[in-house]
Amino acid sequence: SAEMVRYTSSGTLANLYGTRLTRAYTGRMKMLKVEGSWHGGYDSLHAYVTRPFGRPESAGLNPKTTEDTYAVPFNDVEAARRVAERHNLACIILEPVMAASGFITPEPGYLEGLREICDDTGALLVFDEVVTGFRLGLGGAQGYYGVEPDMTIMGKIIGGGFPVGAFCASEEVMEFLDHRKHPEPEKRSAHGGTFTGNPISMVAGCATIDALEDGRIHRHIDSLGEKMREELEDIFQRSKVPASVTGVGSTFAIHFQKKPPRNVGDTAGNDLEATRAFFSYMLERGIVFLSPTVSHSWVSSPHTIEEVEEYLAATEGFMKSYRP
Repeated sequence: SAEMVRYTSSGTLANLYGTRLTRAYTGRMKMLKVEGSWHGGYDSLHAYVTRPFGRPESAGLNPKTTEDTYAVPFNDVEAARRVAERHNLACIILEPVMAASGFITPEPGYLEGLREICDDTGALLVFDEVVTGFRLGLGGAQGYYGVEPDMTIMGKIIGGGFPVGAFCASEEVMEFLDHRKHPEPEKRSAHGGTFTGNPISMVAGCATIDALEDGRIHRHIDSLGEKMREELEDIFQRSKVPASVTGVGSTFAIHFQKKPPRNVGDTAGNDLEATRAFFSYMLERGIVFLSPTVSHSWVSSPHTIEEVEEYLAATEGFMKSYRP
């Protein structure tokens, strides 16, 4: 979907300017997102992130900024269709793999269903690939699952770890940023920033692409990710403690509930006491991951099979020793 690209300094800014552009292009103001999805601190999308949905997600958020933002569960095509048919949406925006909620993956037909809804209603389909971009291959989740959005949001990795973000779309959409074609400000989507496209991030991003192009790194991290998920499932099947695993490629997440969640609503069944106990147990053994309440992790290129086996052995030790 990246026919043309505009750079920002972060993923939050890419979401801000990208969704603003969808509104400029369609002439519509309403947006649909997915419950539990994280699109940075942009006010209009900083809603329906954590349960109970609908409450303010931060002090200082003006409720008027989210009046035109709606949310539906992940993996629920019909819920999205109902909202899209009731409202003139500028866009449907989502993480194609729900990262912050614990690497919940799309069911077969889900992303295709959203693509069809957008085609039918004139809304733009936006994939926030700040996490999955380059993580699931140079083509991101859209390449992995074979569904092309109208716009892609990128960040982090495209600058090799330096501050960066980007929003990408077709020339037809992106030309609404062009002051030469749209000199009147009310007809143009404004975009700018002091460090937008700064040369250090751009050079680091080019070096990252050079390192990934031959596929060696992705083969390495994906094989370790697959080993991690398969052997975690084996450990959980032999344990009396209810647990399941989700993820794709080099990502994995542990949910202390018997059935893998389909969406963030399903994670309400997660045993938080066990989740926190697991975090502390692993930390004591020199293994740390992102959150004490959501056990989700990424395999990266420096990781080795020995480290994966160390993680698996520690997990098995926890499952054998844990008593609720």
